[in-house]
Amino acid sequence: MWIGDSVLRRRDVAGLVVARVGRVVSTADPVMPWVVLDGAGTPVEPVAQFLRDLLACGNSPASCRSYGFDLLRWFRFLAAVGVEWHHAQRGEVRDFVLWLRMCHNPARDRHRPDAPAQGAVNSRTGKMSLRA
Repeated sequence: MWIGDSVLRRRDVAGLVVARVGRVVSTADPVMPWVVLDGAGTPVEPVAQFLRDLLACGNSPASCRSYGFDLLRWFRFLAAVGVEWHHAQRGEVRDFVLWLRMCHNPARDRHRPDAPAQGAVNSRTGKMSLRA
């Protein structure tokens, strides 16, 4: 089995700094309700093509927005590790997942004063709330 160089290469994802460049913006265009912009404000074309296909397959604009944020995060990661998107391999995917598991998630910091403790089990649904 062939294994690409990026699969074997060890990358320090714990110390990786990923710049918060680019953004996801809404548009007035019903065919393309969300667009992902790079740091220069230019639409990221591979993402635009994917979101256009996603919408054409019957997904909601809200799903396109969500995928847009995920893809923005992926492109930010690739920029941080110096890999162009069309050269990304399994090793980049692995390191991206590891980085996501290690990086700070600001959504986990936002809690109502009456919210259950982090990691508590919901008595109605049986689901665990987000951990710290």
